[in-house]
Amino acid sequence: MTFNPKQFRILIAAGMIFVGMGLIPPWTYTLDAQSIHREKPAGYTLIIAPPNPEKDAPAYGVRLDIPRLLIQWIVLVAATGCLILLTKEPDSK
Repeated sequence: MTFNPKQFRILIAAGMIFVGMGLIPPWTYTLDAQSIHREKPAGYTLIIAPPNPEKDAPAYGVRLDIPRLLIQWIVLVAATGCLILLTKEPDSK
């Protein structure tokens, strides 16, 4: 399959957004203490500089929010596919 210039630009932009989402992913604050398990969003920061835990205690932590990141990537891939289909040039036969 060959892409026309519009489709190629869409693919390049989607690729850049995909990488950007991976470089600045969503994070989650965690609390695991005895029978308590809690998570809440911690926002977006660089992958090499995660946010600090809410409190300086062993039960508190931070982790990547992988499900949210995967949902973002799936939506991006779907939107990119739709845009590529919408910008397809008609066959000249």
